Amino acid sequence: MKTCIYFAGNGDEPGPRLHPGWGFSETGLPRFGGGPGDGVLLDDRWPPRREAIGPMAEALQNAALVVCDFEKPPSSLLAELVRRLAGKELIVPEICADLPHSAVLVGPYAPPGSFSRWLERKRRRYGRLVLDAEPIRCTLRFGAGSPAGVGGGPEPGGLQTPGWRPCPGALCLCRRTADGFDFRDTRESLPARCAAAGVPAIVFDAAWNALAER
Repeated sequence: MKTCIYFAGNGDEPGPRLHPGWGFSETGLPRFGGGPGDGVLLDDRWPPRREAIGPMAEALQNAALVVCDFEKPPSSLLAELVRRLAGKELIVPEICADLPHSAVLVGPYAPPGSFSRWLERKRRRYGRLVLDAEPIRCTLRFGAGSPAGVGGGPEPGGLQTPGWRPCPGALCLCRRTADGFDFRDTRESLPARCAAAGVPAIVFDAAWNALAER
């Protein structure tokens, strides 16, 4: 897997692309999405039937990269599917780190606490990483935790609202409000943070497109 941003979805951003739609239907039958192209996203929206595991494993052998985009602990059948894919370029989430994999999908990161320390903790725990680079959009109220640190200097492009400044800890933009701090990403800060991480990153088209509106 290249150390770059992989866009996920059906958009047209240049660079490597992950194709969604892979998984199982409401009836447990295989659901083959687009691609396989540069890689595929395997979701756990619906559980599989046992007879669906073999055809799905066979189809995924043609994918250069398989990202298990699981939101729940895997069922025994999904775990079996992942084991059948052992030896491939296979990315699993933290909840599946005990299954075969070539890297663990971590994140998304959010303040408080610095991004570099957060990433180093994940690296010590899992080794090779892939970053779920969902854009930062959060607010910390006073008393709810220590902000990641607010820097000075000129305001970068992307957000023109007065008061936004680079945040050296979170590697995004930050502004102080009457009762706390707001943190936001732009189309400049998100790629910069991914580059600083030095690991592959995944960004969904919808999340990236929303940054253009801020």
